[in-house]
Amino acid sequence: MGYLPASTWSAPDINGGAAKDLSFTKGTDAKGTYITFTVSSLKVWDFIYMIKGNGEGANTRVVNANSGLCMNVRDGKLANGTQVEQVNCDANSYSQNFQYVDGQLRLAGKNLCVDIKEHRNVDGAGIHTWECNSALKSQKWEYTSAGQYRNPETGKCLGVSGDSKQTGAPVHLWTCHSGASQRWTNPN
Repeated sequence: MGYLPASTWSAPDINGGAAKDLSFTKGTDAKGTYITFTVSSLKVWDFIYMIKGNGEGANTRVVNANSGLCMNVRDGKLANGTQVEQVNCDANSYSQNFQYVDGQLRLAGKNLCVDIKEHRNVDGAGIHTWECNSALKSQKWEYTSAGQYRNPETGKCLGVSGDSKQTGAPVHLWTCHSGASQRWTNPN
């Protein structure tokens, strides 16, 4: 059994139509590689969709090394200006499913990127989502060998406010340091 975060099943009459990630089994035969999965029910109006999920652009959680919590878009709100925070990891949460593509941290399947609020270059500047725009320097992140997301324009890194290990703690911009609260997994 494996996990493919980019394979999702949604049924309008189950759990309010919220998408659910699928567990799967991967196999290979003379025709190539395939996956098999089971859903509890499938009606004509239900759907299953897949997004290519390997290499650059793979979809996965971004986990903080200090807390073990996942980067999340607060309340799953898909809108400009929504606070980015850390919360308990949830395999069924689309608001924790990110891609790292062309130096941007994107909410998978959405046109929302991790962005520095008001393009501020100060310790403690808020991090929120904003419509992806490759020209915005506030949305550019270098993933360093130390496991940090560093903004090249400010020279500062993504961290967790107060080095908190609590769920709901906001992600913010801070002078880069070697602390675990600034180390994150890379969704690739």
